[in-house]
Amino acid sequence: MMTQTKPIKGIRATKRLFVALATFLMCVGSATAQNDSFHFGYCSNDIKGVGVGQDKIYYGAAIEITAEQATKFAGCQVTGVSVGFATGVKKDVEIFVTHDLTATPVMTKAGRVSVNRFNDFSFDTPYTITAGQKFYVGFTHYCTSSVSYPMAFDGRIDNYDRRGDYISFSTAKEGLANQWTHIGHNYGNACVRAILTGDNLPVANALPRKLEGPAVAEVGAPSPFTLTVANSSIRPIESLELTLTEGENVSTQSISLSTPIAPNTEGQVSFSYTFIGSGDQSKLSASISKVNDTENDAKSDVVSVIVSANLNVFPRINVVEEFTGTTCANCPRGIVGMEYMEKTYGATNWIGIAVHNYSGDPMRCVAYEEWMGLGISGAPQSTFNRDMNLGPIDPSKDVLERAHLEASPISNMRVKVSVDNVNKAAKTADITATVTSGADADGSMYSLAFVVTEDNVGPYDQTNNYGPVLPPLEGYPTTGRVSQIYNHVARYINSWNGTVVLPDAIVAGQDYSHKHTASTPAVGNMDETSYIVLLIDRTTQEIVNADKVSLKHGNLNPSGVQSVADAVDGNISLSGRFAEYFGEGSATITSLSGTTAAQLRNAQGTHLEPGIYVVAIRNGKSVKTHKIAVK
Repeated sequence: MMTQTKPIKGIRATKRLFVALATFLMCVGSATAQNDSFHFGYCSNDIKGVGVGQDKIYYGAAIEITAEQATKFAGCQVTGVSVGFATGVKKDVEIFVTHDLTATPVMTKAGRVSVNRFNDFSFDTPYTITAGQKFYVGFTHYCTSSVSYPMAFDGRIDNYDRRGDYISFSTAKEGLANQWTHIGHNYGNACVRAILTGDNLPVANALPRKLEGPAVAEVGAPSPFTLTVANSSIRPIESLELTLTEGENVSTQSISLSTPIAPNTEGQVSFSYTFIGSGDQSKLSASISKVNDTENDAKSDVVSVIVSANLNVFPRINVVEEFTGTTCANCPRGIVGMEYMEKTYGATNWIGIAVHNYSGDPMRCVAYEEWMGLGISGAPQSTFNRDMNLGPIDPSKDVLERAHLEASPISNMRVKVSVDNVNKAAKTADITATVTSGADADGSMYSLAFVVTEDNVGPYDQTNNYGPVLPPLEGYPTTGRVSQIYNHVARYINSWNGTVVLPDAIVAGQDYSHKHTASTPAVGNMDETSYIVLLIDRTTQEIVNADKVSLKHGNLNPSGVQSVADAVDGNISLSGRFAEYFGEGSATITSLSGTTAAQLRNAQGTHLEPGIYVVAIRNGKSVKTHKIAVK
């Protein structure tokens, strides 16, 4: 089994950095004329060591230049090979060119490498590229130490290209020919490049490397996409023509770049696309048909992305779960960040949950322990919608806001929460979650988690590094200990990954409800509680949508309740548990679970059980709503 110096998780956690910074083609010098040389390959400039943990073994690594590419490069020469090498004791290698990895190479050259870098080697006689004749360049190495990791991969499993990933290992050199395989889906592209020169180097050769876009798109409305492009030609890319395919629908877009993509580097192109058809697995494919108004040499290369394109989509509420603690001296950074997000976005599309799971913390929530398995390794850290591709993020103001603004504003699923039968003495409440899908869906993919948080907890002493050790935080005290009142403190979660309650088949537009009773003995003040429901995709563990209602000083603010018409006569009065209506028309009193408690006309009243109610006052076609809490 292959082993590596760093775990795959580390590669995944930094893949966004690779996309932004890594280069596709790395040249010795800037190529500005057709007789200059450049390095042709599929890897970035990052080196991740890979090995089998065995001594006295031969390794081989190679990349393919296809017949189509060879036709474009016909007449050019391969003067050598650039070898990315990680670690090793005996550092001798042999570079080669071959038409068949199972056959004897066309030419070879021995050399000695330095570790943790790229090494350039030249053949004694260049290899001339023949039109239509595919070939491979690579190197072999004899490893004498089981702790060596000589084979270098760039870790870019998101931009993996099968042409850039051939590897073999054998106890005998002649055995390499029959052991070639692909492992790039786990490790990325092999760090091997062909060094090319000649008068037929490409002037228009742009490869699409990765297409990114929203997970959910609204049919008929433009959605943003980003295409990563590698310039493997000798001229800067100043304009592109994209060919976009959605099923049978094919369109083109011409894009002028404000910042050209230099030779042998990568760049990103942003564009919008409007889906015509709908489907949970709508596929959008992109290729580059023209470069600088010239036909692209790599026009047949295609990248794709799967999007849930729906006619009916819903606003998405983002959820941040933060690991924090009173004895964590750097956690005030998260306190400030979470409070800023609550103040700025909490009324619309953001929910914060503070998980105080330090040992001995006075607000520790044991029910949240398993959530820590999502990659949280220290405090302050947070998850954003539990997005495993994004990984744990810092809960500082800037990082949280950037993640929030970059996230898709829509979801193909909606969940609404209501709360009734609040028993303050017993500290229990009934939470009802109602799920609606914008399209037919596999309901067994989704689960619901119910969370209760509490505001205005404390005060407790918060240890603080910002001022005594680190630069002060804007608006936060600078003393080593701060008397802190805490908000959105996690008090309860029924199951960190949700309880499966949705039927196997979900019909678009149909509501699916589930009631859950939450018992929250850890809560200090029930009037400061918030009730949250998380809709979780079981296949990805991601929170696809959420909702929240808050009980504040006896008043519950349920989502979606608003005044439809303000100019309606009528008044509802509450004396203890007796509700009375005065005015024209009628008043219907309904619990938040949807049960009608009473229908009143002028001067009529009724006794109500403790709970939260919505009062709808109707006069003709006009409706006005109120919320009342009965204790």
